[in-house]
This record gives sequence, structure tokens and C-alpha cells, in this order.
Amino acid sequence: MEITPYRDWMILMGFFFLGAVALLAFNVYMSIAINSDNFFTTSPKSTGGLEFNKEGLLRVLSNFEDKKAISDKIKKEGFNVVDPSL
Repeated sequence: MEITPYRDWMILMGFFFLGAVALLAFNVYMSIAINSDNFFTTSPKSTGGLEFNKEGLLRVLSNFEDKKAISDKIKKEGFNVVDPSL
């Protein structure tokens, strides 16, 4: 097979333009599908209703109170920093 740069570049450019056209077509398809709001659709779940998790809320609030108490203790008493160079 003989080296012919013109033919090789024409083949390379042909693949490039085919890929560019394919990417353009895919982007147009995605844009149309997303704009028509049928791309990310999900069916609604019928669970009956939501329940309030009171125990979880109380646990989170108690964690906040514990952190506030620790923060207040550090503000009042201060804290010792150990100097690693000593």
C-alpha cells in the first residue's frame, strides 16, 4: 500500500465530519427531548401520605443542644493548645 497523504487526510477529515454531524444530531435530539419535558419524567408514587418523624427531630435537636453546650463551655473556659515544638 502506497503512502498518499491526500487520501489519508481525506479519510481522516471524512471521519471527523461524520463524527461532528453525529454529535450535532445527538445534541439537537437531547435539546428537543429536554425542552419537551418528556426526558426526565417519572411516574408519581402513591405512598398514601407522609409521616412526621418526631423521634428523629428530637434526636437532631438534642445533638444541637449538646454542641451548643460544648461551644459555650469552650467560650467560657478556653482551651489549651499544645505546642508541638516544645
